[in-house]
This record gives sequence, structure tokens and C-alpha cells, in this order.
Amino acid sequence: MADLSLCQSCDQLVRMPRHVEGFLTKCPRCKSTLPHSEHTGLAAPIALSLAGIMLLVPANTLPIMTLGMLGQSNSNTMINGAQQLYVGGYWWMAFLVFACSVVVPAAVLILRFFICIGLAKNLPHQMVAPLLKAYEHLTHWAMLDVYMLGILVAFVKMVSMGDLVVGLGLYSFVALMLVFAWSSAQFNVKALWYELHNVEP
Repeated sequence: MADLSLCQSCDQLVRMPRHVEGFLTKCPRCKSTLPHSEHTGLAAPIALSLAGIMLLVPANTLPIMTLGMLGQSNSNTMINGAQQLYVGGYWWMAFLVFACSVVVPAAVLILRFFICIGLAKNLPHQMVAPLLKAYEHLTHWAMLDVYMLGILVAFVKMVSMGDLVVGLGLYSFVALMLVFAWSSAQFNVKALWYELHNVEP
């Protein structure tokens, strides 16, 4: 007995054998690998996505670090950093920082949430499939770990220049990065495609 599954790469219907351990099914049209496993549940991805969405505001609007030097202090947030790059004439770098550290992570978390809600509510695949496709295109542009590394490098360089105080924004950003990574680990895209195409429209 077999199930029909839709290849997420080319939309070809493929007959999937059931319970075949260690066997990979290939799409006959585009040769993409189709998953056999089911996801382990939607509760964890939904909860983690919501937690990440809630952390987005403090992580991007609260001060990351405050540098005090010669009686003056200067605080910066993630959004502030992109704004200063734009004012300095580095508009392309400002766009990349703002997109990859603010817009894309927010979009990825929101997509994860609505994809899981769509599957939990057994919505037709025509409604959820575009969200999954958009998610797969966007997820490679979310670079929170890269910006965390940049923050650590900046901290090491600035710590000897004056009084450096770590702000709540940095703690929120670290929490966001950890929740984002945990959410990614719980969000099995291939298994969700498999589940999606076995939902009756």
C-alpha cells in the first residue's frame, strides 16, 4: 500500500511506499528526495515561534551596549545600527543588516507559526504550501548567529575604550538567537511537506 505525496520542488505527484526504513524516494521528474518520516508534533514549534516573536521587539529596540567615555555615553540598538550605517552613506550595508537581522528572522518566525497553525487546523494544502515555499526561500537569509558574532567582536574591541555596560537588548538578542535555533531544530520542513500533502483539501 502506498500514499501519494506532492514533490515540493516541481509539484509532481509521487507514490510513496509506507514504512520503508532507510529507503529514500526520489521524485521521477526532478530527482529531489522526498521524506518518509512524520513530524514529532506542532506544539513545540508553535510555542517556540511565539516566544521568538515576543523577543523580537526587545531584542531590536532595547540598547545592546552602552559605552561611557569622557563623561558621555552612547547606546546602540540593532535598528539604530542599521540607521547609522544608512546615514553614513553605507545604504547597501544598512539594508543587509536590517533585512538579515530584523526583517527576515521576524518573517521566518511568523511563517513557522502560521504554517503550524495551518497544519493543526487541517487547512487545504493550497493555502499552506505557498507559506512553506516562502519559508524555504527566506530561512537562508536569517543570520542571527552572524550578527551575534559581530556583537561579540565589537564588545572585545570596545571594552578597553571606556566604561562598557551590557544592555537588556543583548540579553534579549541572545535569548532570541537560542529560541530561533531551537525552533529551527523542531521545525522539520520535509516532514511537514509530507504531512501537508496527505491532508485532504
